[in-house]
Order: sequence, then structure tokens, then C-alpha cells
Amino acid sequence: MEIVTKCKTIEEALFYVRKTIEESWSRSTLVNCIKANLYQSSGNALTNFAEKLPAIQGKLAQEIVKDTYDFGFVSLPVGYDEEELEDALEQNITRFLLELGSGFAFIGRQKEIIVAGKTRKIDMLFYHIRGSVGFSGNKDSYGSCNLR
Repeated sequence: MEIVTKCKTIEEALFYVRKTIEESWSRSTLVNCIKANLYQSSGNALTNFAEKLPAIQGKLAQEIVKDTYDFGFVSLPVGYDEEELEDALEQNITRFLLELGSGFAFIGRQKEIIVAGKTRKIDMLFYHIRGSVGFSGNKDSYGSCNLR
């Protein structure tokens, strides 16, 4: 009933029906997702997936990220640095994972990878049921995502 009364378009209603089935949402989860306007934010994040990944992988990667994330559960002092942000997110990892959405697992911080012979570190590495996702950034642009 919530879907019928709250959704503005058939596409939006079908989105919530599909998500409810795929993720076994309870009624309260569905209501919260509709209130949070998940339909509008899912898959709309600005990424480089289309340019950097094959079409199928890029589309899957785009589907798992949202355009905005609410990190209001993290308290940081004025002038905080990147490490303090990572510490705060890790200390609130359950809330952070809930904000990311279903299908994510935290792997670790500062995970080293080698790309084209160069060593790089991923600030926070997560596994998603559709592939690994590394979050890198700084205090001004945290949350930029790169599929690895």
C-alpha cells in the first residue's frame, strides 16, 4: 500500500517493489527508504565508472552507489584531517555500512594495491556483493568511489 500511495511514477513504484523483493525489506524499511527518496538518489552519484570500466561493470558499479550520503552521525572538530575522518567512520562502521546500503562489507583501511607498477593505498576498502569498492578522498570530497 505504501508504494501505491507514495510513489509518483510507475518506474518509482517498480523500483521499490524490486528492492523490497531483492533485499527482503520489512514494511518499516520500505517506508524509510521512500521517505529518504532512495529512488532519486540511487545510481546518480558522479563517478568515472563509464569512462574507466567496461560497460557492464560500469553499469553495475553505478547502481550500487548513491548520489549523497549522510555522515551526520560523525562528529569532527573544525580543521580535521583525512585520518580523523577515517577514524570516525571506522568507529561508526555499523552506521556507515547502513548508510552505504545493503550488500557492503568492510575489508579494511589503507589497503595497498599495485596498479601499472605503482603502489597506491585505498583509504577504506569495502566488498560489495557485485565487486570491491574503494573509497578515497579528503575532508572536502570524501566518498568518491573507484571500483577495483
